[in-house]
Amino acid sequence: MSKTDTRISLGRRTATIQSVLNVAGSLLLIIGILLLTPIIFALIYHETAAISAFLISAAAALLTGVLLRLLFSPGALYYKQGLLICGIAWMVLCVF
Repeated sequence: MSKTDTRISLGRRTATIQSVLNVAGSLLLIIGILLLTPIIFALIYHETAAISAFLISAAAALLTGVLLRLLFSPGALYYKQGLLICGIAWMVLCVF
């Protein structure tokens, strides 16, 4: 394998990682928005203690999602990248 083949391979790998992280950022944005929903119900039922926990989680998810979307460019996704995104999504859901 020549050096040019390695560079092309690294370029594709970098593009794949960038597109996967971009989609992960989109998923974090969706999770962050969905985490704002319980705040509405906490306000309705006067559960003020729960509001701060949901606000912190939603803010962390939204901030991380925005950063991932801004830092990494979207690209083509294929079957392997879809499986990777699915695994990352489950791990991210556990964290937030």
